Amino acid sequence: MRKKSIPAASSFFRQMIDLVPHFIFAKDAEGRYILANEAVAKAYGISAERICQLCDADFAPNAEEAAGFRRDDLEVLRSGKIKYINEVITDCDGNVRDLMTTKVPFDSPETGPGVLGICIDVTERNAALRKIAYLAEHCHLTGLPNRSQLSVFLEEPIQNGESCALLFVDLDQFKQINDSLGHCVGDVFLQLISARFEQARDPKDFVCRLGGDEFIFVLRNTSTDAVSAFSSELLRIVAEPVAINGMTLMITCSIGVAQSPEHGTAEDVLMKHADAALYKAKKLGRNAFQWYTEELQHAADRRLFVYNELQAAVRNGELELLVQPIVDAQSGVYGSAEALLRWHSRERGLISPDEFIPLAEESGLIRVIGNWVIEEACRMQRAWLDRGIDFHLSVNLSAQQLLEPGFEHYFRETCSAAGVPLEKIGLEITEGVLLGDVEAACGVLSSLSDSGVTVSVDDFGVGYSSLSYLRRLPLSILKIDRSFVKDCVENPDDATLVRTIIMLAKNLKLQVVAEGVETEAQVNFLCSEGVDFFQGYLFAKPMLAGDVAVHLEESALR
Repeated sequence: MRKKSIPAASSFFRQMIDLVPHFIFAKDAEGRYILANEAVAKAYGISAERICQLCDADFAPNAEEAAGFRRDDLEVLRSGKIKYINEVITDCDGNVRDLMTTKVPFDSPETGPGVLGICIDVTERNAALRKIAYLAEHCHLTGLPNRSQLSVFLEEPIQNGESCALLFVDLDQFKQINDSLGHCVGDVFLQLISARFEQARDPKDFVCRLGGDEFIFVLRNTSTDAVSAFSSELLRIVAEPVAINGMTLMITCSIGVAQSPEHGTAEDVLMKHADAALYKAKKLGRNAFQWYTEELQHAADRRLFVYNELQAAVRNGELELLVQPIVDAQSGVYGSAEALLRWHSRERGLISPDEFIPLAEESGLIRVIGNWVIEEACRMQRAWLDRGIDFHLSVNLSAQQLLEPGFEHYFRETCSAAGVPLEKIGLEITEGVLLGDVEAACGVLSSLSDSGVTVSVDDFGVGYSSLSYLRRLPLSILKIDRSFVKDCVENPDDATLVRTIIMLAKNLKLQVVAEGVETEAQVNFLCSEGVDFFQGYLFAKPMLAGDVAVHLEESALR
């Protein structure tokens, strides 16, 4: 009869496998352990010596798991092939752990046939991946689904020809809360309103946050009367007082409604029509809901007015390009900057990019403005080069501009005409590029990247696209949005999200820029997590291109 144990070949071998943090074990053909390292023993709360000659069923806390282990062992023995398994175990403390297991058949003179295995604990990795997946599909602030999930939800009812209503909800004058009470209060307000929306939602229906103060409801298999009644209920829900930090705040909302199939059978069409109805609801006084109709002259007039005003701004020189330097986290050297667009209206004063950029994108004028930005950035870069300033400058690129036929040729020709090497001008894109022709976008960016153009993804984490674009696009830099950086020191959840994003970037060999850095505490945390560059008011505010040289001289003296 063969001896059913693995000889203690040497204390060195035993010490070696006990130092390995992964599970290492061997079992005979009957399923009895003939070898187990300390990692296995610790997980099950039994000494490695005691485990030997026992089967999984003798000590595993979960009998069903033990039976599954035995089935896998028998399959390996019967097939004679290596088996790779993703499995779950319950340890002696009742913790559920994810394992990535490899089982290999063997046959030795001392022990006979058996199974040799190694298990890598991937519990933390899987938790991080779930965090990343959640981040990709949900609004970080409110926990509601984001725009990507709207597409998923709408697909079935549209394909089945169901009657469904899309409600575009916008909080009226929400900007005043942010401006007067601060973004922290504004964020709490959005969270409370989102909770009300989720509570009001029927389980068969859907609600998501688009961003800012905009939300979308989709109601399935419902009548016109029921949609109107629900819209009225939403107006009431939003109008109820909100108590924050001892303050009582009140706000209203406006709602635009489009119904499928009457008003369209595609997501983009329904969104466009609901948005048009929303504009009319606001135009007529807010705190109301409006069904889409073909007679939306008021909304059309508004879009035409904005379009003309922005055109005049370009012609009259009301647009200005500032730059915000970016500092190397390790050396403290400023080697690059982001170009930031500003609009100084002669009639209305300084207009925030958050206000006019979306309108420019809606009207299509973003292409004209974007071209002006690139030309101005090249002029700035040429001036720096002439003064001996070696500085990389990046510009924000809209999806519309990127997908404009001939954009690559235009970009190359503009840089060449200004005498600026391609490697001196970078392009910053957002996840919104995936709303268009993804293949075309990848093609243009890959071609420019091969010529030395640095491609960055801006405002990472606030969009609604699939994380697969991080692999598909020729990215060099990932910029963490300021909304995550703001509370990364005080808020453990924000710290976890920032840490996860950095880990993701590093695994993809991307450099990381933290945006909106304003405190030394943020710097210390971000440095400890491996951020490569900082951008924010703590280091430099947006400035004129001509002031960059002065800033560099002053920073060199610090």
